[in-house]
Amino acid sequence: MKNLAVVALALISPVFLGNCGNVVRPVQGPPPLDISPASAPSATVGFAYNLPLNATGGQSPYVWSVSAGALPSGITLDASSGVLSGVPTMTGTSNFTVQAADSSMPARTGTMPFTLVVNGQLAFSITSLPDAAVSVPYSTTASVAGGSAPYTWSIASGSLPPGLSLNSATGVISGAPTTAGGYGLGLKVTDSSNPQQTAKFFSGINVNPQLTITSTSLPDGVVGTSYSATLTASGGTGSYTWSISSGNLPDGINLDPGTGTLSGTPTSAGQANFTVQVTDTANPPQNPTLPLSLNVTAEGANDRLMKGSYAFLLQGFDSNGAVAFAGTMDSDGAGSITGGVLDINRSGGAQENVVIESGQFAINSDNRGSVTIRSALGNQTFSVAINVDGTLVHFIEFDAAGPNVIRGNGIMKKRIADGLAQPKWNGKYAFSLTGSTATGHRSAILGSFTADLAGLIAAGLADSNSDGIVVQETSIEDTSGYSFAESGRGALKLVIDGVGSVTGTTYFVSPKESFFVRMDGPGNDLLSGEILQQSGNPFLGPAFPKSGVLHVEGESSTGSTIVGVGLVSTEGPSNLFGRYDADDTGQVTSKSVANGSHAITSSDFGRGTMAFADNDLVFYLVDSATALVMDKTGREVKTGVFEGQSAAASSLLIPEGSFAMGSENNVQSGVAFGSGVLNIASPGRIFGTVDANSPGNVLSSGYALNGRLVSPSEGRIKTTEGTIYYVVSATRIIEADMQPGQTSPRLVILDQ
Repeated sequence: MKNLAVVALALISPVFLGNCGNVVRPVQGPPPLDISPASAPSATVGFAYNLPLNATGGQSPYVWSVSAGALPSGITLDASSGVLSGVPTMTGTSNFTVQAADSSMPARTGTMPFTLVVNGQLAFSITSLPDAAVSVPYSTTASVAGGSAPYTWSIASGSLPPGLSLNSATGVISGAPTTAGGYGLGLKVTDSSNPQQTAKFFSGINVNPQLTITSTSLPDGVVGTSYSATLTASGGTGSYTWSISSGNLPDGINLDPGTGTLSGTPTSAGQANFTVQVTDTANPPQNPTLPLSLNVTAEGANDRLMKGSYAFLLQGFDSNGAVAFAGTMDSDGAGSITGGVLDINRSGGAQENVVIESGQFAINSDNRGSVTIRSALGNQTFSVAINVDGTLVHFIEFDAAGPNVIRGNGIMKKRIADGLAQPKWNGKYAFSLTGSTATGHRSAILGSFTADLAGLIAAGLADSNSDGIVVQETSIEDTSGYSFAESGRGALKLVIDGVGSVTGTTYFVSPKESFFVRMDGPGNDLLSGEILQQSGNPFLGPAFPKSGVLHVEGESSTGSTIVGVGLVSTEGPSNLFGRYDADDTGQVTSKSVANGSHAITSSDFGRGTMAFADNDLVFYLVDSATALVMDKTGREVKTGVFEGQSAAASSLLIPEGSFAMGSENNVQSGVAFGSGVLNIASPGRIFGTVDANSPGNVLSSGYALNGRLVSPSEGRIKTTEGTIYYVVSATRIIEADMQPGQTSPRLVILDQ
């Protein structure tokens, strides 16, 4: 038995010893959990993010947590589902580690480090594309920001100028343009985020032609009169430098090399011939030349334009308050005023039938000039701007300071000879009378009356707003009446229910138009304005102008001025829509209007109401294209005109020609009154000269205007300096002189 035991021990000993080797080795724990995916796609600020994380190799359910670092702002980790989700709020890169733990005992765990990049929203970071020039190498990048690179660029609409191409991988537009012109272009960029982002950019590239001097002629100068004209060029590269390459400028005139402006005061008459040269900053530079002439004339070169009988109306102020006068004057076309008469009303009292004994005038070659009249009031001098056919004159009083000196603006119109033999009214007439109360605030009366050849006014309708005291749609009594002398000077009396008697002097311009100045005693509102024959009666809903330019002026809450002008179109029987620009004591606004309205309330007299932008107006139609307007309520007492826009005006990009210009209406004494001539030449260049009478009776003669018209849209055009022009027709424009911070904005009328 012992031997058997020894044998048995010998047989099992190696096995035992081998097993003893396994016992001393370390015990291996369970393997870690596997987490997927191994990376996180980028996120975008403002866009929902969702990334499910998965764990394998353990016993579900799992518990998820962030074991190191921090998640991006707006992103959270769901502890039970393992979903990273949310809406990121900030750009940046976040590094963090996610841990998953299973349900076994002890729990098995796994971790995964992540880097999550939060990009901004994809957007183009450019606002425009730079101009190019024909045959000049061009390169610009349509840069973007946000999203996830890489990006892919493409053309969304329009086309690049011939000779240029877009690199779809870099966004670089490059090449050498071959054809001048404006090229509308829409660009699109897509990124690599998931979901993919897309951004679009709409602009254009203007390819300028080769450097060319675009001025073809220069306006005449006048001996002893300030002169300013600016040479223009197009194309080329960079800034221009101007010089005289041969010949000589007139004595007293100099050339500014940086602006190309010829300015000064000519000292002698004659024609100067010279050659101008312009040089750009290209390498090598372009330097074309152009021969020009500048003719200097003696004063009064265009006196012939002012020949005949003119009626005039001025509204303004003296040191004591409001002033208005109307009258007629006769001019011989050769520099002499041969006669006339006027009626004036001011706070110091009215003076009637004041004879204009004599006077003189000078109309210079640019259609600006001066008029001086002599009467019992003394000598009065005016700066004038006459239109191209001599039928209309804008003017301002231009006298040195004094106790009775007037600051104001006015209009003269050539009288129709056929209507002067026996002036009469016959039919319906709309009128707009504006001015001031005895305390210096705004007042206006708008209305319509029926007159016959015998001087009777049978009926009428009127609305009044005197510093916020409103009388609406009231009757004009049949005790009203009118008369005219053969000279065209007459009298008008309107008896208006709720307002009283409005009596004054009228001056006959034509059978369709007369001027009026109220001559009632002190204490009454001092009013003046125009009386216009109506056509189209009865006025029904469709009679309202289909589209036009609305322009109004009134008194602001601070006692200064508020002005507004806009494009208004009708839609359906009563809806109005359009665009409106306003300036209230330097607070400039511009808005689109979609919910305006209008309604005819009296088909007999053409009265109606109109709500547009912030205006609540009453109007009286003159015809199917024109309406006189006034505030229905409030102390602003805005008044103005709705002028039908000609069919060509809305499509007319930029009108051209020479325009006589003047302030539209007196509102407050703090406004600068001006008259002058503005020239508009292709391609949208403006230049001219203005005379002004500013607050404090500061007189400015020969102020030069220069600029460029840009961004035409349906008859609305801006200058590079911010002034806005609304085109009524090819021969009439409304200028809105609105600048932020300018406390006395104004409207200016331009007539060709």
